[in-house]
Amino acid sequence: MSTEIERAVEFYDKACLVEEQDQIILAEAYCLKSSALFEQIGGSHMRDAAKVLNRLAFLRESGGNYEGSLYYAKKSAETTLFICGE
Repeated sequence: MSTEIERAVEFYDKACLVEEQDQIILAEAYCLKSSALFEQIGGSHMRDAAKVLNRLAFLRESGGNYEGSLYYAKKSAETTLFICGE
């Protein structure tokens, strides 16, 4: 596994860990870093980016930020459409 993939996975794992500790803002930051890395890597890892964006949408929704949730849900859908278009 490449270093960038490992870093993206590490950020995602940290997001899950801090979410369990109710550190939602930090979890969102880790999700943003993870999804950006997965998008940068591209290819089959765009699916991973979409998954992380979905989690970010859920985090925003659970915090009452419905506009932010919708934004990341749409971004996840766009990423998925990009994958299907390849």
